[in-house]
Amino acid sequence: MPPQVKRARCRYIPIGTSFTDLANELGDIFVVKPATGAGALRTSVVRSPGEYAQAMQPFSGQSDVEIVAESFMDASEVYIDGIWQNGDLQWSSMSRNHISPLSAVQGGVLAAHIWDRKRHAPLFQQAEALARQALTSLDAPDCVFHLEAFREESGLTFGECAIRLPGALSPQVNKLTFGVDLFDVEISLALGKS
Repeated sequence: MPPQVKRARCRYIPIGTSFTDLANELGDIFVVKPATGAGALRTSVVRSPGEYAQAMQPFSGQSDVEIVAESFMDASEVYIDGIWQNGDLQWSSMSRNHISPLSAVQGGVLAAHIWDRKRHAPLFQQAEALARQALTSLDAPDCVFHLEAFREESGLTFGECAIRLPGALSPQVNKLTFGVDLFDVEISLALGKS
């Protein structure tokens, strides 16, 4: 990621990394989660050594890249799902969850709100600029992507970007809302068809 892009601090943590080291580096509150995704499963907001010990229990410790710690962002997240082809953004949508995925895993109901491009034009411009910067710096191939960013008063802060289909029912929601079938696009791009 270019250094001028505001982003959450993040690092891999092997079993045995101390709470104090992470709190000193990431802040008094931080997040522990699987490096390979899994939605919000096994994701914990950590505020104390006891919570840290509990958050680390589900992990095997067999890999030093199994677990990620990330600075806690006290802001709502927006999700940019899109199509990247020929080195540029071809299409995108933006959504926001009614409650956080972490709250949904703990018993809430996950529901997404699709944002209207006309009503939120400045936010879409920021999000698409962020997506272009992220995917360019990743030297991304033609792909479907899912980018997460935190919405703060000062603008968007990059969270993470995955070169894959979005999770939950996002592909179906995009198809019903915009007529864009991300499953079909993903398969076409994988087969070298445009």
